Amino acid sequence: MSSLFSLGEVMSCVDGEILIYGWLEPDEAIKSIEDYFDEVIQPSNVKEIKLSLWKYVPCRNNSDGYPGLYYPCNAKTRGAMKCTRVTLI
Repeated sequence: MSSLFSLGEVMSCVDGEILIYGWLEPDEAIKSIEDYFDEVIQPSNVKEIKLSLWKYVPCRNNSDGYPGLYYPCNAKTRGAMKCTRVTLI
């Protein structure tokens, strides 16, 4: 299955938690965030970097206006994507 995202592309950014498409090394993840926000991110501002699988689930009639949300999942889940989750301080 092809993806709508390119490797290293920021998919979601909510409350200091950033989800990046693909499993990246820490320096690659920080570079992706810097490119997305167009500002320098200090390594000391990064609380955690974790590689995991995520799935997009569309929301219907969401009162907050989100078209959908990403949820952690396991490898057997249809539509699972390899993502790098970065948590900023």
